[in-house]
Amino acid sequence: MSLHPPRVHTPDEVLAATSAPIPKSLKTFALAAAIVGALVFVLGLFMQPDRAWRAFHANWLFFATLTNAGLVFVAVQRITTARWSRPIVRLLEGYVAFLPVAFLLLLVSLFLGKGHIFPWTHEHPPVAEKVLWYNAFFLSTRAIVSFGVITLMSLWYIYTSVRLDVGLLPEWGSKWAAGLRNRMRTGFGEERRELHSTHSLQGKLAVILALCFGYGWSLLAFDLSMGLSLHFQSTLYGWWFFMGGWLCSLTLFTLLVMAWRRYLGAEAFIGENHFHDLGKLCFAFTAFWGYLTFSQFLVIWYGNMGE
Repeated sequence: MSLHPPRVHTPDEVLAATSAPIPKSLKTFALAAAIVGALVFVLGLFMQPDRAWRAFHANWLFFATLTNAGLVFVAVQRITTARWSRPIVRLLEGYVAFLPVAFLLLLVSLFLGKGHIFPWTHEHPPVAEKVLWYNAFFLSTRAIVSFGVITLMSLWYIYTSVRLDVGLLPEWGSKWAAGLRNRMRTGFGEERRELHSTHSLQGKLAVILALCFGYGWSLLAFDLSMGLSLHFQSTLYGWWFFMGGWLCSLTLFTLLVMAWRRYLGAEAFIGENHFHDLGKLCFAFTAFWGYLTFSQFLVIWYGNMGE
């Protein structure tokens, strides 16, 4: 991407620039927003349960896709052996914390809220093929396995990345994770050997994770998004859905980089060249997505002209 040669920072410089605590105001705001959201959802269950559950599901689709796309972007950086993103890509690795929560929320939707969310629970599909496809057990199994595999692969990949830091840096971090850090250090050997073996493993995991994202979210989009209407179907809906999540993730990532650069005072690590590269990525994928969407429109239009 960038023509600027990346500067290699020492571990002490990285720790000094990233040791600032999360602002208390941000924690308070996040907690207040979570409490308000939970109260509104509970009230909605009593007043308009269908609307409340559908809002719950729509939010899950948006944030789960966005989170997973951010982690796949990390994997893509490893596949392409990119160096320009090293000072900023760790911000995206933090997305992995939401995936186990998202998996539990998916179970809530499928087992507690499906009667309010999905029409196939109380309507007969219009064609025979959809009767089999929207079988409750078949669909739930597909969704749980697909998102479960994505979650496990994402956790595994980020674990290998964090393990390098834990093994090379002095004890540092939250007290509740001290036991996990000790397990990460078990068997940690010489630095060069660990770097080589970890990067080799990450290269394989990154490819698998990218494939799981494409195939898994195509299937999840068909089941959990397109399945909200029994009378709509499109074979192009899968890529349109996960590419939208990818683009939204890049946009949010850019905003987060801007915010944390200012808060941490990390101008020496995150330069203007990083924003140039992020801008190029956002523009390229927006143009690509727009081109494919326009092509889809032309196909549909010409198809209708021939009828």
